[in-house]
Amino acid sequence: MIKENNDINRKVELLIKEQLEGWDLAHKNFGALENAHERIVSLGEHIQVILQHNPERIRSTTAKTDIHNIPDESLCFLCQANRPVQQLSVPYPGNIEILVNPYPIFRKHLTIVSKTHTPQSIRGHFETMLSLANDLWSFSVFYNGPACGASAPMHFHFQAGDKYYMPVEREFELQDGDVLIQTNNSRLIALDNYLRKVLVLRGNNAQELSRIFKQILGVLEKLMPGETEPMLNIICCRAPKEWRTFIFPRGSHRPSQFFLEGTNQILLSPAAVEMGGVVSCPRAEDFEKLDSKLITDIFKQVSVSNPLWESIKTSITQSEWK
Repeated sequence: MIKENNDINRKVELLIKEQLEGWDLAHKNFGALENAHERIVSLGEHIQVILQHNPERIRSTTAKTDIHNIPDESLCFLCQANRPVQQLSVPYPGNIEILVNPYPIFRKHLTIVSKTHTPQSIRGHFETMLSLANDLWSFSVFYNGPACGASAPMHFHFQAGDKYYMPVEREFELQDGDVLIQTNNSRLIALDNYLRKVLVLRGNNAQELSRIFKQILGVLEKLMPGETEPMLNIICCRAPKEWRTFIFPRGSHRPSQFFLEGTNQILLSPAAVEMGGVVSCPRAEDFEKLDSKLITDIFKQVSVSNPLWESIKTSITQSEWK
């Protein structure tokens, strides 16, 4: 049984209102977002991408996320001691604070941070993600791995934005997929033809969903070993009768176009929001240049390869997750 905590969602909505009225940086950047240029690019049947020209996202797009070159606690911008005095928070169970993100992609954009300075890792935090998606019922909660989108990999955090803004949340039901796990309460589906590889985990039992996710993570850790964790992005939202979680295993952080020079360069660092179908472009030239061919190529580069994807699916279906 899914029960929503209206109190938390209401407090966060009030926090956003208060921050936009009383914090100049948030007021300026959310105001700029209201006037941001957007256009829709069709990549195929029932597959669309929203392009957004958002200059303030340049910091995140170009962030240095090498775990050997990240700042220590004294310089961490998510630690309370280093945050702007104007940045307020709503406390959440589990040693968590909910903040307004002053560099938004969404009309309502949150950063959800651990009160302690601990590295970015999804292991042990998926149940918290489900809880947040349940309580923040008007938001989708998302996670960026430390090597594929987290601009602060030294400090554990989620983000959240307006539910159903990302196309994947609407389009996934129109896609054909392979059922990898099916129970009375849960279903895991693999989408092969969505131009990026995605596992869709649906269900109404948080404990069972957490067990299935733990098994998925174990498979990815074996097949995609990394310095900290497998490269992946996650989006989670709560529908009326179930949670919906979208898991994107990643092949690389940035496409080759990011490293080119001159007019061939495209400053794009896909993270959860981009994998979900909202591509935020800090530069006007990239916003104008990106078309279906380029976007499809970028998705192919940063997703796992077809052979690895088949191995992931096979390993999940053969695993004993119960």
